This record gives sequence, structure tokens and C-alpha cells, in this order.
Amino acid sequence: MTNWPRLRLAVLILAAVVLLAVTADLAGRWAGRRLSYTGSFSSESVERVALSPAPERRPAPVLEFTDGDGRARALAEFRGRVVLVNIWATWCPPCTAEMPELDALQDSLGGARFQVVAVSVDAAGTALVRQWYQRHGLGHLAAYATPAAKSGAPLLPASMLVDAEGRVAWTGVGGFPWTDRAVVAEITALMAEPG
Repeated sequence: MTNWPRLRLAVLILAAVVLLAVTADLAGRWAGRRLSYTGSFSSESVERVALSPAPERRPAPVLEFTDGDGRARALAEFRGRVVLVNIWATWCPPCTAEMPELDALQDSLGGARFQVVAVSVDAAGTALVRQWYQRHGLGHLAAYATPAAKSGAPLLPASMLVDAEGRVAWTGVGGFPWTDRAVVAEITALMAEPG
């Protein structure tokens, strides 16, 4: 005799897994490339980090989040600097794969003219982010978190380069090789813009 409830549950789980795989594939195609969950980045990614011309840039969206001390913060506070916003989560493999690159980028370029703002959508907030950073040896990124619904990111990881005037110069979905020479050249070109 067949155990129908267990069989139905198994079929539902299988259907959910297939749906997630198809959704990830479609999201990758929508972004112009397949998403990589392996932790390695292809040269395809590098070509996708290309700044839009200044006259075509729109104001950055409102993004509010909490810092590691529990204070309310906003993207607007970073105006005057080039900002790389990265929306991520500790449970997202392509997100965690690029975190060491973002940490290294903050270490090499971070300061008065550039800032990486990595905002986690983990429900546990900045306490979990700080623990995750410590466990993985990341020491240059500040802990920021916001509820997923407030992030404005349709997929994770999602990134946005904002110029010093507070305008969106580039957006991307999926992992990127943030310390690659071509990517760093785009960021430093954005930092060199007058304004």
C-alpha cells in the first residue's frame, strides 16, 4: 500500500527544487548571463561592469538600513563618495562567494572617496553579519542590514555603483570579480569624475 501523503510531499519538494533551479536560470539570462554559484567568476562578469554616461544617470533609490551599532542609516549619507552598494545574505552562495572580493576592494580603495556598503537582508540583522565576517576573516566591511522587503533587490546578490552626486552609474545581478583590474579601473574612473 502506498503512503500517499509522503509521496505527495516528495513530489512537492521535487517541484520546488526544479522551480528554484528554473528561476535562477531565468534570472541569470535576464541579467545577460548565467549566475555562477561555484564561487568562481568568469571574464563575462568583467565585461558587464560598464559605467553609464553621466547625463543618463538617475538618482539612486532611497535605501535605509541599520549599522552594527543599531543606528538607522541611509545611502544618502554617503553622498560625495563613490559607493558600491551590495545587497546580500549569508545563506546565498553567490553572495558569500563575492564577499572576500568586496572586503579586499574596501581595503584597497575605501576611504574619503569610495565606500563599499554591503547590506545584508538576513532576518537576524547585523549581529549575524558581524559573526559571519569574523568567521570568514573579513575585517574591512562595516556590518549593515535591512529587511529584504526594504532592500529593493529582486535577486541576490544585487549591486549598484553610485557616483559622488548620488546617481546610479551601474547596476548588476550576480557575483562579480570586484578586485579584477578591469572592474577596479571602472570604479577608479568613476572616482576621478569631477563633482
